[in-house]
Amino acid sequence: MMDRLDTVIASLLNCSARNLCDRLNHPDEIQKVERFLKGKTLQTTYKNQLGEEKDFVFDGITKKIARRQLAYNGYKNVTVDQHFYVRHHICLRYANNPCVIEKHKNGNERFYPLELVKMKDDDPIYLVQNFPKPSPSVRENLSDNSNKFNDVNDENFYKYW
Repeated sequence: MMDRLDTVIASLLNCSARNLCDRLNHPDEIQKVERFLKGKTLQTTYKNQLGEEKDFVFDGITKKIARRQLAYNGYKNVTVDQHFYVRHHICLRYANNPCVIEKHKNGNERFYPLELVKMKDDDPIYLVQNFPKPSPSVRENLSDNSNKFNDVNDENFYKYW
């Protein structure tokens, strides 16, 4: 199951999604989140006009909240909150939370509200972090089996192949 990014960050910072705006005012908390998300693939929870969800790589978190962050790099006086309401008919529940940044090669940035982004399920880093830990009996069995390969040498290598 894919988790929305606001709930993932809230659990990382031990707070609720509603309190993220307060917690992400502190530079230490922002650095903690950026270290956790650096290089990870994210996916939008909404679909575009073609019916597709967009995948992108995390590039940072905005200093402004979605209600104040300009959506088009200041080209138009439209905030991220307004953009999603007009363009996608989505009223943000947590418009006081910051946004995720996607940077393009041409220097443009796109902003996505935390509540409309999820961790991509097939991202290897996400899979490893959310992989269930084996029970003690399974771990014991694995360690017992690993000892039988200690005596492998050139002569009996093909026995285990």
